[in-house]
Amino acid sequence: MRSLEASLDPELLAVAARWFGGIHPVWRDGEWLCYDAKTDGIVISGAPGAVRVFFTIHQGDRDGGPDVICTEPEDALRYVLFRSGVKQRQRYLYGRLLVPFSPSLARPGFVITPNEGVGATLTMEDAEGRGSGRRLEFKLAGRATEATFYLNAGFQDIVDSIHTLSGEPLFGDVRQVQPTGVEHARP
Repeated sequence: MRSLEASLDPELLAVAARWFGGIHPVWRDGEWLCYDAKTDGIVISGAPGAVRVFFTIHQGDRDGGPDVICTEPEDALRYVLFRSGVKQRQRYLYGRLLVPFSPSLARPGFVITPNEGVGATLTMEDAEGRGSGRRLEFKLAGRATEATFYLNAGFQDIVDSIHTLSGEPLFGDVRQVQPTGVEHARP
């Protein structure tokens, strides 16, 4: 089995770090660590089959648990790229991409199952519409709906979408608002 580090594209990790505002991201003890100047950070840890992502943790505090646990390392990277990209768009005044959090607005090809509390498990469907082994467990259920917009996309489509004013090719149909200090505002 490949290690987590070998499973994640270093060039795409560098893009995510730059978008996040990270200073000198590093692999240490099997974890990818990226912190910005405010001591907020991203941590990717675990191994293929159970990759954990902590996004915007403060000073390394992981007590709240990971934001997402993915079976596939590439899905963890897509999550980090999207979330970092949203931060990048806000920083450069492109307008924040507000993907609707309502499960009824999830794109086809996914099954969202609520977990206890406010979380959800997202399972991808195979060609016959059955659940596959590709799965993500989100701490916040709304992130599962959001993920249906980018998880089946190629990495280049995600990168291109973050850089375009319209959010095309992936996010042209989602609400965009001008950046504000309220990071988690939802429509």
